Amino acid sequence: MKCVIWEMMMMPSSDIIALTFQLGEQQYAITLDHVVEVNAMVELATIPDAPAEILGMANRHGHLIPIIDLRQVLGMSPLPVGLNTLFIVVQYGATLFGLVVDDVHRVEYLPSKQLQRTDGWGKYIEAMMSYQGGTMQFIGLSSLVARYAGTFLKAEGL
Repeated sequence: MKCVIWEMMMMPSSDIIALTFQLGEQQYAITLDHVVEVNAMVELATIPDAPAEILGMANRHGHLIPIIDLRQVLGMSPLPVGLNTLFIVVQYGATLFGLVVDDVHRVEYLPSKQLQRTDGWGKYIEAMMSYQGGTMQFIGLSSLVARYAGTFLKAEGL
């Protein structure tokens, strides 16, 4: 699957349309073409032998999708999960899953010319840019899918 952010970086005058969100004090983004919806937490079914960051399976319109705690994936301490916890349903190729985040901000048009690739800087961060006096980090969904593919397949068999 192609890296959408890399393709957008190559277009000098284009904007990237992204859903922005927060984990701790850090701002993150996912390109909008991968975002399906934002949901409040629902009851989760457990996945036997799944890594700790896989919180369980959510029923989304009759289909089970794995829910991943993005804080834990990125090496942060987990926060308690409750009914007010938000998760972003994303699709990468044929894979649909949810990412638990601290807060969802908004859809923004971000200038692609400000993006910098992060090759080798972080396993799950695809690009970064200066943003409101700090940085905005773009989540690399391909890395997440590659890391958790076995869990996703196991979950589909439930």
